[in-house]
Amino acid sequence: IADSPRGTYYNNPPRYDNSFRTTTKTHLLTTGDEDSARLTRAVWDKDHFDENQASSSSNLADGEQHHNIEVNDILNEVKTDIVIPYEQIDLSVPPSVYSHPSADGKSTEQIDLVWDLMLHEAKVEAAREPLLVSFLYSTIINHPTLESALAFHLANRLSNPAMLSTQIMSLIREALDADPDFRRNLRADILAVRDRDPACNCLPDVFLYFKGFHALQTYRVSHYLWKSGRRLLAHYLQSQVSQNMQIDIHPNATLGSGIMLDHGTGIVIGETAHLG
Repeated sequence: IADSPRGTYYNNPPRYDNSFRTTTKTHLLTTGDEDSARLTRAVWDKDHFDENQASSSSNLADGEQHHNIEVNDILNEVKTDIVIPYEQIDLSVPPSVYSHPSADGKSTEQIDLVWDLMLHEAKVEAAREPLLVSFLYSTIINHPTLESALAFHLANRLSNPAMLSTQIMSLIREALDADPDFRRNLRADILAVRDRDPACNCLPDVFLYFKGFHALQTYRVSHYLWKSGRRLLAHYLQSQVSQNMQIDIHPNATLGSGIMLDHGTGIVIGETAHLG
């Protein structure tokens, strides 16, 4: 582990520095209720959402108080999370970064620093941008694991009238549950994009918006199906990715771990290709 590409972190664990957990509490917007206009004007008052302003909060309408409580709940939850900063996570994803309980019961420890950090960053963004709260909760925050979140998000991207999102979600979960390498590669792929793309500011960016990442994870599902003898279904997923994301990866191609497909439009990877 001392030869890790991320340095000597595992021999000298860092002291947690909470200073990076900063949130903007003054730029909060609310819409959709009868007090929205008044609340929008209040956004520009820097003390409006200050928990110490008891005198001003006593004059809030019920709707404003309810919104203020929800915002502060998110912020307080963010503050209490203990999360290792991205720069101190080993990109090679050793057991000290991700460890899943073994089926034989020999290992019961659950470690997932990538998921912990992504969940933390999603909560920070939810506190900063209320318009994305529902989206962030449905795609990331409400899920118990990274695998659950990925299955939900990819299924909604790939579904069509011929195959429901719930059916695709079951396929993705099946592949993830059956293949430990898939689960580890998933985390390495997320970290690869975060590490190499200067336009990427946080892990939710990769997970939610990068279609190269989505195409790569769908390839990993179709590769599992191909190896299981379900080749027509594997080709179906390949076709859906090609139509929706303009990226064509054959299910029998050989792709390694920690891969970044930047933008991705027009990429074609054939059956005999070896990458990574």
